[in-house]
Amino acid sequence: MPRAKKPITGDIRAALDIPGVEEAIKSRLPTLIQRMFDLAEGVIMVETRTDKDSGELVQRVYQCAPDRQALQFLIENVIGKTPQRIEMTGKDGEAMQIIPWMPLAAMTAKQLPVGDTVVDGVYEVLKEESNG
Repeated sequence: MPRAKKPITGDIRAALDIPGVEEAIKSRLPTLIQRMFDLAEGVIMVETRTDKDSGELVQRVYQCAPDRQALQFLIENVIGKTPQRIEMTGKDGEAMQIIPWMPLAAMTAKQLPVGDTVVDGVYEVLKEESNG
């Protein structure tokens, strides 16, 4: 009887659990890692084909270039992934205004913003805290 498919929600590992797969990978891990190193260094290939004219078997031996994905995988698993640049924009693609945050109680009267952005009464409270 075929296994019922589980929806992929919540714990994906449990949803994709196939009996014996993890144990099979663990038992072959040294070999799999060595093959990843082989790919990263470039493997030697032997291609055998039948010559159309003579009908003889012809072998061609060559080395593949190092596999970039294998190299990247090995490096990222040792030293970590390279930080990625993230760009953020404001409304309609405009630049975002960055406002440094500081706890209100730590601000002095000189650091308070000027204009109608100051909440009524905050100046007096901070003045009392800084004098007290």
